[in-house]
Amino acid sequence: QPDGGGPLISVDLATGAELPDVIVDVTGYYAPAPEFSPSASLQPDSGRRVVDTRNAIGGPRAPFAAGEIRSFDPVAGLANADDASAVMLNFISTNSADSGYLTVFPCGAAVPYVSSLNFTARQDATNLATVKIGDGRKVCVLASAPTEVIVEEHPLAGLRQELRLHRLCEELDLEALSEAEVDELVAA
Repeated sequence: QPDGGGPLISVDLATGAELPDVIVDVTGYYAPAPEFSPSASLQPDSGRRVVDTRNAIGGPRAPFAAGEIRSFDPVAGLANADDASAVMLNFISTNSADSGYLTVFPCGAAVPYVSSLNFTARQDATNLATVKIGDGRKVCVLASAPTEVIVEEHPLAGLRQELRLHRLCEELDLEALSEAEVDELVAA
């Protein structure tokens, strides 16, 4: 916003006589990390398919039914899986008989009132979403209409070295250390 109350979002659409309705859902943000606290960062990963209902990857070989919720572990088999707090996932709906949506959310949390992907009958649709990892290291997907679902994992968002430093600082009495000693710990 121009008054400094937050970021300005501008949408300029030249469509003709009628203006489209535009909906913007804010699903999260990256905030500056406080001193001596863990911070999220993207960890590079080559990407991989973690769910494909057409081929029984990550679950049964069957399309989602209307209203069905399924869960999966998007970081299974990755070396830094235990450090992951969120993942970037590309969701694809294909072979849908009806129009509908997918809602993606951390397992154990309430189903949010937003869609992560909207799809139209008999047309493929895709959307990238960053999703917090939930209970049991799982992410849940709700389909509002029958559809095949493919999920591809992209770079992993996890905790960096700051988490280890934060844990170390909790064990140390930083008040007893000089500024130079603290700087030396941070540099290590």
